[in-house]
Amino acid sequence: MRQSFFDVWKHRHRLYIYGNIPVPLYRAFSKREYAEEFCSGRIRFQTLEYYKSIEDSERIDRTEGYGEVAAPGESIVVDLENKQLISVPGTENIHAATFEKSHFIYCFSLPKNGKPDPELYKFGSYIVKLDCPVLLLKDLAIAIQLDEKLKVNPPCLESAKVNYDKFEHYPTKPNKNRLDRMRWSQKPSLYAPEREYRIHFQACTVEPISEDDTYYIQLKEPVKYCQILEKQP
Repeated sequence: MRQSFFDVWKHRHRLYIYGNIPVPLYRAFSKREYAEEFCSGRIRFQTLEYYKSIEDSERIDRTEGYGEVAAPGESIVVDLENKQLISVPGTENIHAATFEKSHFIYCFSLPKNGKPDPELYKFGSYIVKLDCPVLLLKDLAIAIQLDEKLKVNPPCLESAKVNYDKFEHYPTKPNKNRLDRMRWSQKPSLYAPEREYRIHFQACTVEPISEDDTYYIQLKEPVKYCQILEKQP
């Protein structure tokens, strides 16, 4: 099978896009200056742990930092009469852990009928509309490979829709690729109204790259394919 030029480019720049990218994507900000910072090309990533303790009650999720599902597996029972352990069909809890303070994410919201979801405004009145998400991913992939702290061992840049099925039952065990993604792209069903799309990278450095759960990726140029929408009073 022949690969497209973009497929070759993604492999070379360690960019992995899972599924289709919805267009446009949206991001809410509480202040206009934060929205302008994004548009300037300064992209503020946060660790998964940040969202476990954030003071914002709308964003906090104490289950961040791991994936978990139940799937068909084996259970061990004790045969007291014959003094042995027996394996029988059962349900297995599958846990996908992360390395603390090394997984960084940036969150967007999916469009609703081509417009910002009304649910989005609870996060802020200044909405950035990202008209070409794939260009942002390309720009981020390049910036990560040039970043002073990350370029020594450049991480993969990944993106996917969030699945709202944490703790639920799967008909079969997830494969390794899906299990790896669950660590950063899975949330409990109660967060489903957020309709989130995430960008993720895992820092592969000996020393932590951040002391405060925040890391900025600076693009080479401003984000020209976005616009700021302000909620009217």
